[in-house]
Amino acid sequence: PPPVPQLFTLLLRLRLPALHAVQVIVLAPYFVTGCRPGCSQVGLEQRREDQKLLRRVWVRLQLSSRDVRCSLRAFSSSTDKDQLEEQCRYCFDVILSHFFRTALPSPRFPGGHYPLFVTWNKVDSRGGVQLRGCIGNLSGIDLHQGIVKYANASAFDDRRFSPIGLQEVQGLECAVTLLFNFEKADSWLDWTIGRHGLIIEFESPRGSSLSATFLPNVCEEQGWSQQECIDSLIRKAGYKGAIDSGLRTSLAVTRYQGCKASVDYAQYRRDRVAANMWNSAWKRV
Repeated sequence: PPPVPQLFTLLLRLRLPALHAVQVIVLAPYFVTGCRPGCSQVGLEQRREDQKLLRRVWVRLQLSSRDVRCSLRAFSSSTDKDQLEEQCRYCFDVILSHFFRTALPSPRFPGGHYPLFVTWNKVDSRGGVQLRGCIGNLSGIDLHQGIVKYANASAFDDRRFSPIGLQEVQGLECAVTLLFNFEKADSWLDWTIGRHGLIIEFESPRGSSLSATFLPNVCEEQGWSQQECIDSLIRKAGYKGAIDSGLRTSLAVTRYQGCKASVDYAQYRRDRVAANMWNSAWKRV
């Protein structure tokens, strides 16, 4: 194998989270001890160079040992990009089977146990998207059952919107987000835009418990600052009073990460026809 410095120089150029996580797990003990495999005969200067490179990788990844384990799980065979996209396609299978009362085909993606959200967006002619429904669960659920449950719930049971109609399906995009690495934040600012989703919990002046969540992509897509995101979450939780620094400081904040993919109807149909999986009963769509 290549020497550790050359190996990590190469890894620094890569953008593969699973590979990063594997390397950090394998070499984390040597980061702690300041040694590497076969280092008994390696000089002090070489060990110091190795340590510096390991620190660079550690800082760059910004992962604790718990983060690493969760990242490996999140980029496993159940949640790589191809499988996430297949989960999105299966959501279309679910609602079309509902509309036409046909048997639901068996899922073609691996199982697992994840918190997950299914999101339906309406796509306009200019490529803009408008939320049409989003429902999920912050607790782990069987992946096959969860995709079916929340594909239906987000399409037909999101109280913010009327149920999706068959005539809308051609203009839809479906996104699936699998969640992992839930941890308590040290403060309401202890999270990173574009990386973390948030759950806030607090009590209203009347003593009622309030909570709300945003998925990891929401803040970045809205162009919010951290404070704007937190204030929007407070409003989403149903709080109508004044928002000040005291209220923000009182929040119990949980941050988490997610893996997301999306597929629009046109891509879904092309893929299903190419795979000879298009149900002839759906020809009216």
